[in-house]
Amino acid sequence: CPAGVDPGAWEHEVNSTLNALRAQPDPVPGLTDALLRMTEEHPDKVLRLYALQHLVFQHEREDPAMRQRISDRMVAAAMDDGGMAGAALMLLGDLDAATIPGDIRAQLDDRAVSVVADHAAPSDVRVSAIHACEARRATAALPALRRIAADTTANTVERRTAIHAIGTLGGPDDRAYLDALRGANPLLEPAIVPAVTRLATAP
Repeated sequence: CPAGVDPGAWEHEVNSTLNALRAQPDPVPGLTDALLRMTEEHPDKVLRLYALQHLVFQHEREDPAMRQRISDRMVAAAMDDGGMAGAALMLLGDLDAATIPGDIRAQLDDRAVSVVADHAAPSDVRVSAIHACEARRATAALPALRRIAADTTANTVERRTAIHAIGTLGGPDDRAYLDALRGANPLLEPAIVPAVTRLATAP
């Protein structure tokens, strides 16, 4: 960030510029390479995450070799502990599965579950990993999701996100589990009610 410039305003400016470049009718030469370098080298975590998000859009515009580089970088970010794991796991669901072998997809499922279960993970990373588990239908995350949903010391956003995921991934017993949480915290009600409804109507 340039000296004297508010970091938040600078991050917004950089992201707006990337949006403008990505909106060009023809791919901008060098943009994907620059985004890849940003995800690896930029000192600002927010801008690294922005670059990661923009790589998803670049993926569909690039040739097969570059698409593979993007997929490889996203997988590396998902396996890394540098604060981008949750976002990378979530964004990987938007990429062409053909560029990610089945054994790697299985590792990504395991990684998403492990991040959800990690109490030391930053809240934003954990929330993104919960979204990833839900999108990936990773039912192995259910024990950790139930613990988060019931943990009165946990971040409310984490709890609500976990409850939503339980409504998607859970089974008949989870209806009673979620019902038991009702009334204890009114901030959870908007997540509990639709989750229970989805479980009640699930095949």
